[in-house]
Amino acid sequence: MAGTRMGQPSAFTLVELVVSVLVTTILVTGLTSVLLVASRALPDESRPTDKVAQESQIADQIVSELEQALYFTERAAHAVAFTVADRNADGSPEWIRYAWSNVTGSPLTRQYNNGAALTVLDAVNSFDLAYDLKSTTESYTGLPIESAEVTVNSYSSVLVRKEYNIDDKHWIGQYFQPQALVVPAGRFWWRLTGVTFQAKVDAGTDGQARVQIRVPNTD
Repeated sequence: MAGTRMGQPSAFTLVELVVSVLVTTILVTGLTSVLLVASRALPDESRPTDKVAQESQIADQIVSELEQALYFTERAAHAVAFTVADRNADGSPEWIRYAWSNVTGSPLTRQYNNGAALTVLDAVNSFDLAYDLKSTTESYTGLPIESAEVTVNSYSSVLVRKEYNIDDKHWIGQYFQPQALVVPAGRFWWRLTGVTFQAKVDAGTDGQARVQIRVPNTD
């Protein structure tokens, strides 16, 4: 009976080894190139193109905020301060100031309300501002002057014909609205100047009654 010969483990030939090393070298070189290109795509302030892009972004920000300005508190050659509409819901406008010291290489700063002036652009060589101003003519009539008392409307209540018991838990009131109110020419507003009411003591004990005139609400 013929014997069986066990197979020997296979090994790489010299040609296969050289080809494998060559392929690995090509892959490593390709990956290195990709990493190099990707690193150059990251922002770098030292590159002129990236610096121009950053400056353009800051310029767009300044223009955008100036377009929202309500009024200016400072208009200088190298600084501008202005207010914009309320942004933090406190009922007051916000204050913004951009400034440059007019020294080559110094930073451009931005100050918001009472905060510190923060650098928004380093090493600025020029930041010059010019303003186009337009003059308008406005008239001012002066402070309102209250005239002597003039009857423009009156109201007589029917409640005076009845009797009511008034104490600290029971009170009475009445709502009325002036009808056909005609304000004389040249008048801007009017106000209530007089009220007449009738009252009597219903018992022997003295007391105090409070009479108020109030602006009506929805109920």
